[in-house]
Amino acid sequence: AAEFTTPLIAAVEPAHPGPLGGAASFVSVDGQGVELAWVKRAEDSDALVLRLVEWHGRPATATVTLRVPIRSARRANLLEDAGEAVPVAGRTFRVALRPHEIATFLVEPVP
Repeated sequence: AAEFTTPLIAAVEPAHPGPLGGAASFVSVDGQGVELAWVKRAEDSDALVLRLVEWHGRPATATVTLRVPIRSARRANLLEDAGEAVPVAGRTFRVALRPHEIATFLVEPVP
């Protein structure tokens, strides 16, 4: 349903010099039944807001990987209030999700 309520904004750009190829992933999530449902910039900082959803109704562990190194990651509520810190290893962090959980994270990339 979200695809129909939030129109896609796309821009065509000419090729730029640099190391990226024709396709790249800025954020990837690996976890049985876990989907990345939302990515946006935080309302009051330069952090990214990532929202994960567990769809299969079972406890799950998700590994989130960014293309850039991560300074910090914290669980957050829907209002983007930071909560518990999540351990980070380079460009990756792992989190446990409860069945049907919608989990929000504030992720600060290294500048």
